[in-house]
Formats: sequence, C-alpha cells, structure tokens
Amino acid sequence: MATMKGHRRKQLMASRKTSGHNRSLWMAYSPKMNVDLIILGDLEIIHWAAELETSSSVLAYRFDEDVDISLNADDTDDFTKLRGIWVERRDGSFALHQIDAEEKLDPDLKSIPIRYRLTDQVVRHAQLVSITFAHLALVAYQLGFWLKVIAMASQVRSYVLDHETELVGTQVQLKKEGTIRSLLDDVDISDQAIALGVICRLIIAGSVMVEVGKNGFGYNTMWRAP
Repeated sequence: MATMKGHRRKQLMASRKTSGHNRSLWMAYSPKMNVDLIILGDLEIIHWAAELETSSSVLAYRFDEDVDISLNADDTDDFTKLRGIWVERRDGSFALHQIDAEEKLDPDLKSIPIRYRLTDQVVRHAQLVSITFAHLALVAYQLGFWLKVIAMASQVRSYVLDHETELVGTQVQLKKEGTIRSLLDDVDISDQAIALGVICRLIIAGSVMVEVGKNGFGYNTMWRAP
C-alpha cells in the first residue's frame, strides 16, 4: 500500500486541473472572513460549511491558494507549487487542505508535515491534510444545519451590533447552556431576527457551542458556553 508521503509525491508531480465542467458552483457569504465566496464543488461546500466556516479551531482560510511546499524535513530546496485550501488555525498553526474525491472507503483524515514558503521566501512548517470523499460523506448531514446558521449570520452582515453582542455574550456566560429559544427569551433584544443573527455570529466565532442535529438548526438546538 502506498504511503501518504508517496501518494502526495505523485500528486505533486502530476498536472491537476482545479475546475471541471460538471461540478456545482456555489455562491456564499462568509461571516467569518467577511467576504463573498465562489465555491466550486459539492464536496468543497460541505467541507467549507461544516469544517472551515463554522469550526472554532479555524481562524481564517483561503480557497485555491497556490503554495510552494516541500515534503522533505531537511533543507533540500525541492519546493513544488501545490494548490489547495490554506487554513490558519487559532492555535497559530497552518495547514493546506486538499479534497480527495477518489477515496471513497477511508474516512480518516490523513496529514503529513510539510515545509512551505510564501512570497517572503521564509520557510515555515505546516501540515498537508487530505479530506476524503468518505470523510465528507459522513459529515454531509450537517450541511443544512450549518448553512442555516451561516444564512442567519449573513442577514445582519451590514449591522454594527456591539451592544447586542455584549448582551448575548453576558447571558451565555451566566446561563452556561440551554436551548436557542431560552437564550432568545433571556436577552433583551426586541428584534428576534437581529438576536438570532448575533447568536449565529457568535456560533461561527466559536463563542457559543451548539449540538448539530439532523433536524436542522432551530429553537430546540442545544447550546453551551465554550
């Protein structure tokens, strides 16, 4: 069986196209990044909604990023350009995610250490992470849940809501856990749409944790303080 490193070496040497005529085109707004996105592919939209935009461990990300990387741990100057999703984590580490649509049996995430360099040519360390079709098939049920959270946060994208955010944050720290309905009842915000938008902003920011349910995001969704 080929090793992860050997598999990635083959990918590095192969000429790979990043688009296809039969892939879905998604247009979305990212509250986390405060940008409008065009996301190509159904697997990519699942990964984005469930594991990038709404992950408390992810600080920022960029799609279709070309990065000079090396699989060798030593100082060998054998960098090759590879395209993927560039991810900055809240703990200060970095990763390059690639969607592997061909692997339909193994749901485990595979990662290997790499060296990389950006335009400043300084060599740094990161992880090359393979996100398989099998893995995304397991988390696909979360898509509708997270798209609703993102949509509600998007509805207040142009609003400055510092006061409302403070009100919700205070209740989260006081109550520690509950349902979305009970949290709405506890905050003194007359416009429920704005209150929901603020709550969803905080969910995306990782300041409110929620239980993902197959019935979707709603009043009965359970939340807790991080």
